[in-house]
Amino acid sequence: MPTPGKLYLVHTARRDRAFDKDDLRYFRVRIHLDADDATMLDEVSEVTYYLHETFKEPIRVVRDRQNSFEGRTTVWVKFNVAITVRLKDGRELKL
Repeated sequence: MPTPGKLYLVHTARRDRAFDKDDLRYFRVRIHLDADDATMLDEVSEVTYYLHETFKEPIRVVRDRQNSFEGRTTVWVKFNVAITVRLKDGRELKL
């Protein structure tokens, strides 16, 4: 099976004042996979998101293809995300 074309990690952030505490401004963050060709996502079996260790669940495994392997969280500060994409043929891609 060929390696998929380009896969992308996409995120959006939306301000949510309902979570604000003291001087901290909170945002709802959505992270998901996208691809040059949407059918490439059909070759993905799961995505593991590695968030900062201070998150309640810093390692999150998502297997829901229908939602583009979406992960959601609420944050008050910038953070880096690393991901591992596991393909149905057993290969892994690091993004």
